[in-house]
Amino acid sequence: MSVNGNVPSSGGTYSYLTREEAAEYLRVTPAMLRDNHNHIPSYKLGGKVLYTKEDLDGLARP
Repeated sequence: MSVNGNVPSSGGTYSYLTREEAAEYLRVTPAMLRDNHNHIPSYKLGGKVLYTKEDLDGLARP
């Protein structure tokens, strides 16, 4: 799996979230998520930044 890369094509099943959905899932603001993009695994698909629940589960929730 690559961080800040393209959506993985490994054939796995992932639950993709938009920035707003990911922020709500982590209980932070979308701006906080955007400002910490170097530390949070994300993928790009069609010009959109997406996150997976599987990656976000590995992060500490506030």
